Amino acid sequence: MNGNQQSALAALKSVEPIALRLDGSRSAEDRAADILELWQGTETSLRALMGGSQLSGQGLIRELRQRELISLGQAYALLEFLGARDRANRTTYKATDNDVVVAREGYRQLEAGLVAAASEPAPQMTTPVTPLPPPPEDTSGGDSIVPQAEEAGLLQKKAPSLRSAARKRKSTSQESSEDLPQHLPRTIIIGMSTDSLSSCVLNSFSVKI
Repeated sequence: MNGNQQSALAALKSVEPIALRLDGSRSAEDRAADILELWQGTETSLRALMGGSQLSGQGLIRELRQRELISLGQAYALLEFLGARDRANRTTYKATDNDVVVAREGYRQLEAGLVAAASEPAPQMTTPVTPLPPPPEDTSGGDSIVPQAEEAGLLQKKAPSLRSAARKRKSTSQESSEDLPQHLPRTIIIGMSTDSLSSCVLNSFSVKI
Protein backbone atom coordinates (compact mmCIF):
# COMPACT_ATOMS: atom_id res chain seq x y z
CA MET A 1 0.00 0.00 0.00
CA ASN A 2 1.37 3.40 -0.98
CA GLY A 3 0.94 6.74 0.76
CA ASN A 4 -2.05 7.80 -1.32
CA GLN A 5 -3.91 4.61 -0.51
CA GLN A 6 -3.19 5.05 3.18
CA SER A 7 -4.54 8.62 3.10
CA ALA A 8 -7.62 7.49 1.19
CA LEU A 9 -8.35 4.73 3.69
CA ALA A 10 -7.92 7.12 6.63
CA ALA A 11 -10.38 9.59 5.09
CA LEU A 12 -12.87 6.81 4.47
CA LYS A 13 -12.60 5.50 8.03
CA SER A 14 -13.47 8.96 9.35
CA VAL A 15 -17.02 8.61 7.98
CA GLU A 16 -17.46 4.94 8.84
CA PRO A 17 -19.86 5.69 11.74
CA ILE A 18 -22.16 7.40 9.26
CA ALA A 19 -22.20 4.36 6.99
CA LEU A 20 -23.01 2.11 9.96
CA ARG A 21 -26.00 4.14 11.11
CA LEU A 22 -27.39 4.66 7.61
CA ASP A 23 -30.43 2.40 7.29
CA GLY A 24 -34.07 2.50 6.37
CA SER A 25 -35.29 3.02 9.94
CA ARG A 26 -34.28 6.67 10.02
CA SER A 27 -36.45 9.45 8.70
CA ALA A 28 -36.18 10.63 5.12
CA GLU A 29 -34.52 13.89 6.22
CA ASP A 30 -31.96 12.06 8.35
CA ARG A 31 -31.23 9.59 5.59
CA ALA A 32 -30.68 12.41 3.10
CA ALA A 33 -28.33 14.20 5.52
CA ASP A 34 -26.37 11.00 6.12
CA ILE A 35 -26.08 10.31 2.39
CA LEU A 36 -24.71 13.82 1.79
CA GLU A 37 -22.21 13.55 4.63
CA LEU A 38 -21.13 10.05 3.63
CA TRP A 39 -20.50 11.18 0.05
CA GLN A 40 -18.44 14.12 1.26
CA GLY A 41 -16.11 11.80 3.15
CA THR A 42 -16.00 9.35 0.23
CA GLU A 43 -15.09 12.12 -2.24
CA THR A 44 -12.29 13.27 0.07
CA SER A 45 -10.99 9.71 0.07
CA LEU A 46 -11.10 9.60 -3.75
CA ARG A 47 -9.10 12.81 -4.06
CA ALA A 48 -6.50 11.45 -1.64
CA LEU A 49 -6.28 8.26 -3.68
CA MET A 50 -5.30 10.32 -6.71
CA GLY A 51 -2.70 12.27 -4.71
CA GLY A 52 -4.77 15.46 -4.55
CA SER A 53 -7.16 16.89 -7.12
CA GLN A 54 -9.67 19.66 -7.71
CA LEU A 55 -12.00 17.30 -9.57
CA SER A 56 -15.33 16.17 -8.12
CA GLY A 57 -18.29 13.99 -8.99
CA GLN A 58 -18.22 12.10 -12.28
CA GLY A 59 -15.00 13.80 -13.44
CA LEU A 60 -13.15 12.51 -10.36
CA ILE A 61 -14.49 8.97 -10.77
CA ARG A 62 -13.67 8.96 -14.49
CA GLU A 63 -10.07 10.12 -13.86
CA LEU A 64 -9.53 7.49 -11.19
CA ARG A 65 -10.80 4.80 -13.55
CA GLN A 66 -8.58 5.97 -16.41
CA ARG A 67 -5.57 5.77 -14.12
CA GLU A 68 -6.75 2.31 -13.04
CA LEU A 69 -6.79 3.37 -9.39
CA ILE A 70 -10.26 1.89 -9.01
CA SER A 71 -11.87 -1.11 -10.68
CA LEU A 72 -14.77 -1.02 -13.11
CA GLY A 73 -17.13 -2.39 -10.45
CA GLN A 74 -16.05 0.29 -7.98
CA ALA A 75 -16.59 2.99 -10.60
CA TYR A 76 -20.19 1.83 -11.27
CA ALA A 77 -20.95 1.57 -7.56
CA LEU A 78 -19.56 5.07 -6.93
CA LEU A 79 -21.63 6.50 -9.81
CA GLU A 80 -24.77 4.99 -8.28
CA PHE A 81 -23.75 6.51 -4.94
CA LEU A 82 -23.25 9.87 -6.64
CA GLY A 83 -26.76 9.65 -8.16
CA ALA A 84 -28.25 9.07 -4.70
CA ARG A 85 -26.25 12.02 -3.34
CA ASP A 86 -27.58 14.31 -6.13
CA ARG A 87 -31.16 13.30 -5.37
CA ALA A 88 -30.69 13.70 -1.62
CA ASN A 89 -29.36 17.21 -2.21
CA ARG A 90 -32.76 18.34 -3.42
CA THR A 91 -34.73 20.04 -0.67
CA THR A 92 -38.01 18.53 -1.78
CA TYR A 93 -36.66 15.02 -2.27
CA LYS A 94 -37.23 12.26 0.26
CA ALA A 95 -34.45 9.66 0.31
CA THR A 96 -35.63 6.13 -0.30
CA ASP A 97 -34.43 2.75 0.88
CA ASN A 98 -32.78 2.23 -2.52
CA ASP A 99 -30.79 5.44 -2.03
CA VAL A 100 -29.52 4.06 1.27
CA VAL A 101 -28.56 0.74 -0.36
CA VAL A 102 -26.58 2.30 -3.24
CA ALA A 103 -24.88 4.78 -0.89
CA ARG A 104 -23.67 2.04 1.44
CA GLU A 105 -22.67 -0.18 -1.48
CA GLY A 106 -20.55 2.54 -3.06
CA TYR A 107 -18.83 3.16 0.26
CA ARG A 108 -18.35 -0.56 0.91
CA GLN A 109 -16.79 -1.25 -2.51
CA LEU A 110 -14.24 1.54 -2.13
CA GLU A 111 -13.39 0.47 1.42
CA ALA A 112 -12.96 -3.19 0.40
CA GLY A 113 -10.52 -2.22 -2.34
CA LEU A 114 -8.40 -0.09 -0.04
CA VAL A 115 -8.36 -2.72 2.71
CA ALA A 116 -7.29 -5.35 0.19
CA ALA A 117 -4.46 -3.09 -0.97
CA ALA A 118 -3.35 -2.62 2.65
CA SER A 119 -3.14 -6.40 3.19
CA GLU A 120 -0.94 -6.99 0.15
CA PRO A 121 2.75 -7.56 0.95
CA ALA A 122 5.15 -4.83 -0.06
CA PRO A 123 7.06 -5.57 -3.26
CA GLN A 124 10.51 -6.99 -2.60
CA MET A 125 13.50 -5.12 -3.93
CA THR A 126 15.75 -7.27 -6.07
CA THR A 127 19.38 -6.59 -6.76
CA PRO A 128 20.05 -6.50 -10.44
CA VAL A 129 22.49 -9.16 -11.55
CA THR A 130 25.38 -7.91 -13.61
CA PRO A 131 25.94 -10.29 -16.52
CA LEU A 132 29.38 -11.79 -16.83
CA PRO A 133 31.53 -10.38 -19.66
CA PRO A 134 31.90 -12.61 -22.72
CA PRO A 135 35.11 -14.66 -22.96
CA PRO A 136 37.93 -13.04 -24.96
CA GLU A 137 38.07 -13.96 -28.61
CA ASP A 138 40.83 -16.28 -29.82
CA THR A 139 43.15 -14.13 -31.93
CA SER A 140 45.86 -16.79 -32.38
CA GLY A 141 44.39 -18.03 -35.66
CA GLY A 142 42.98 -21.20 -34.13
CA ASP A 143 46.21 -22.36 -32.48
CA SER A 144 45.85 -23.56 -28.95
CA ILE A 145 47.83 -22.04 -26.10
CA VAL A 146 48.78 -25.45 -24.72
CA PRO A 147 51.00 -26.51 -27.68
CA GLN A 148 52.70 -23.14 -27.53
CA ALA A 149 53.44 -23.65 -23.86
CA GLU A 150 54.74 -27.13 -24.57
CA GLU A 151 56.96 -25.79 -27.32
CA ALA A 152 58.38 -23.24 -24.94
CA GLY A 153 59.07 -26.03 -22.48
CA LEU A 154 60.91 -27.99 -25.14
CA LEU A 155 63.02 -24.99 -25.98
CA GLN A 156 63.90 -24.67 -22.34
CA LYS A 157 64.95 -28.30 -22.31
CA LYS A 158 67.18 -27.94 -25.40
CA ALA A 159 69.41 -25.31 -23.86
CA PRO A 160 70.71 -27.58 -21.05
CA SER A 161 71.42 -30.27 -23.69
CA LEU A 162 73.67 -27.91 -25.67
CA ARG A 163 75.48 -26.87 -22.53
CA SER A 164 75.94 -30.51 -21.54
CA ALA A 165 77.47 -31.28 -24.93
CA ALA A 166 79.89 -28.36 -24.60
CA ARG A 167 80.91 -29.50 -21.11
CA LYS A 168 81.41 -33.03 -22.39
CA ARG A 169 83.70 -31.88 -25.21
CA LYS A 170 85.66 -29.71 -22.77
CA SER A 171 85.98 -32.63 -20.37
CA THR A 172 87.25 -34.91 -23.17
CA SER A 173 89.83 -32.32 -24.19
CA GLN A 174 91.00 -31.96 -20.62
CA GLU A 175 91.28 -35.73 -20.22
CA SER A 176 93.36 -35.94 -23.42
CA SER A 177 95.65 -33.22 -22.13
CA GLU A 178 96.06 -35.05 -18.83
CA ASP A 179 97.23 -38.17 -20.71
CA LEU A 180 100.26 -36.30 -22.10
CA PRO A 181 103.63 -36.90 -20.45
CA GLN A 182 104.30 -34.51 -17.61
CA HIS A 183 107.84 -33.84 -18.89
CA LEU A 184 106.61 -32.01 -21.98
CA PRO A 185 105.45 -28.66 -20.61
CA ARG A 186 104.26 -25.88 -22.91
CA THR A 187 104.41 -28.00 -26.05
CA ILE A 188 102.05 -28.38 -28.93
CA ILE A 189 101.68 -31.91 -30.18
CA ILE A 190 101.56 -32.00 -33.95
CA GLY A 191 100.55 -34.83 -36.24
CA MET A 192 98.94 -37.02 -33.63
CA SER A 193 95.36 -38.19 -33.38
CA THR A 194 93.56 -38.57 -30.13
CA ASP A 195 93.24 -42.33 -30.48
CA SER A 196 96.95 -42.91 -31.02
CA LEU A 197 98.11 -40.35 -28.51
CA SER A 198 98.51 -42.80 -25.68
CA SER A 199 100.35 -45.42 -27.76
CA CYS A 200 102.50 -43.27 -29.98
CA VAL A 201 103.76 -40.51 -27.75
CA LEU A 202 107.41 -41.41 -28.40
CA ASN A 203 106.92 -41.59 -32.14
CA SER A 204 105.41 -38.14 -32.40
CA PHE A 205 107.43 -35.00 -32.66
CA SER A 206 106.86 -31.77 -30.91
CA VAL A 207 107.81 -28.22 -31.52
CA LYS A 208 108.79 -26.33 -28.49
CA ILE A 209 107.42 -22.85 -28.10
